[in-house]
Amino acid sequence: AVFPGHAAQAARVRVFPQGDRLLTVGTRAAVWRASGGKALCVFGWRAALLTGAEIFPDGERVLSGSSDGEVYIWNASSCEEIRELHHPHGFVSVAILHDGREVATLSSIGGIDVWSGASGHYLRTVVEPIRTGHLSHSTIRALHPGDRILAANVTGVTVWNATSGDVLHRLSSFQNFTWGVAVSADGRIIASCGGRFVSIWHSFTGTLLYM
Repeated sequence: AVFPGHAAQAARVRVFPQGDRLLTVGTRAAVWRASGGKALCVFGWRAALLTGAEIFPDGERVLSGSSDGEVYIWNASSCEEIRELHHPHGFVSVAILHDGREVATLSSIGGIDVWSGASGHYLRTVVEPIRTGHLSHSTIRALHPGDRILAANVTGVTVWNATSGDVLHRLSSFQNFTWGVAVSADGRIIASCGGRFVSIWHSFTGTLLYM
């Protein structure tokens, strides 16, 4: 299906766990029916660019981060705002931990923080901000099962313990740059891409399996 009528540029798309709806994210965000392309609801207008969005495992809420340092939790059916989290710096990426009990944010200066998914309260910092590097291309992903989170930018992929902040693995190969990363549904496999190469890693051991 073609999804006409998106009022603003769409840069990302996510599929709801049930497979019946899609979430598009850009300067605005909207929920669509996967079959037929009907717009179901549009998220409230924000002046800043939405830089990341993820869907909670229950399919009832959406987490979004924006370049002005605001993170919102939305009702996925009505697109109404449920909760707001604030950070003094803009966000590059967001992730959902522990089946939605916690959420993680990657700020524009490289810090990774964890917040309560229920109350929105700040809980802890996993990675302190780093003010150098190519952070504009960074992204974070949650790894399930286990209390782990990964961050990727053009310099590589790092896996941390999401509670202690300990580095578990630093994944590097012959790629000159890392432009994208994906995680398997069971959390066992990490795929990273850069240039002409795609690397496949075992997430628990950090072993390079294929390239």
